[in-house]
Amino acid sequence: MKQSTVKINDHILVNRANERQTPKHTTEKEGGNGPGSQAATKNWNVTRIRTNVFTNGEWPIIYPQKRENFSIGPEQSISTVVGLAWSPPGLAKYRRCVLAVLTSGLLLSFYDISPQGKWTRVAIVNDCLNSYFKSLIDDEELRLRKSNIRSFTWCPPLKVPIPEQDATSYAVPPPESRWGMYLLSVTNDDNDVILLQARRSTDPTSASLYSFEVLSLTSLYEHTENQNVQPGSIFSSALRNRARASFMSPGPWIYQPTKENKGVCSAIGNVAITLGVKLKMVRHVVTLILDNDQTDSAVKYKARCVSEENTSYGGLLNNYHLTGALHWIHTVSLH
Repeated sequence: MKQSTVKINDHILVNRANERQTPKHTTEKEGGNGPGSQAATKNWNVTRIRTNVFTNGEWPIIYPQKRENFSIGPEQSISTVVGLAWSPPGLAKYRRCVLAVLTSGLLLSFYDISPQGKWTRVAIVNDCLNSYFKSLIDDEELRLRKSNIRSFTWCPPLKVPIPEQDATSYAVPPPESRWGMYLLSVTNDDNDVILLQARRSTDPTSASLYSFEVLSLTSLYEHTENQNVQPGSIFSSALRNRARASFMSPGPWIYQPTKENKGVCSAIGNVAITLGVKLKMVRHVVTLILDNDQTDSAVKYKARCVSEENTSYGGLLNNYHLTGALHWIHTVSLH
């Protein structure tokens, strides 16, 4: 099904192709918290979803904290939409796409459509980060800073190669080869680049429809001085400490033979990030391993990732100030 999205302040418009071309005029409320409306034209159904309404459990009250962990921005914002992106096909039920929405409150939410045609929030990625850092960091303020999400991007799905002897057969390839694994890259408020694997839960008794696993964490640092500020000054130090990652863009996966005994395949990918006004690169090496100990029959492979900051591009753009979105230019093989 064809669909697109448009962000308007604290709302998003989801445009879905109306295959039956039967105009409808209905209204709905997102999660019972905010008004939404759905209108149909001859070819499209347009659904208006309010995304800035959270329960206290989803977005707890943030009290004043230390200067390095607090600001007057996200905590006081009205949660306008600052970024959205569809997942690769296949993550949602019936192999649909999930809509990821980042709001100015630094919360990344997943939205999916119910069988009744109602769009609801089905997951908050920040909850995964909070649980991950809870076992590593005792400082609650620093843990909150590391759980806030500044930017995100969907990586291309990582697909298990089909064996050559099966490539020409009439057998249907497994889901890992048709749809792949879903990897989400995010940056937090402490300039950590975190690679997550997203899965849809197949357990009907599960508390959450989606689960996330942290595959790797890479910390970025601003090594260069601002040319417009006196080096070594207090102001220069303050600006360097406040540099944040604002844009991300993933490159293609480059497959290579794996050296693991149980390894199925290995792939290398790079993610470009704008840190302040400088370009940073993070290199991911992901290896898929056959997991025979997994109790969930839907999960056959386990992903292992080794990530590091990639400086091999030589810093050719160090003399430029980058302020906009990043995009990779690459070719896709049709073979």
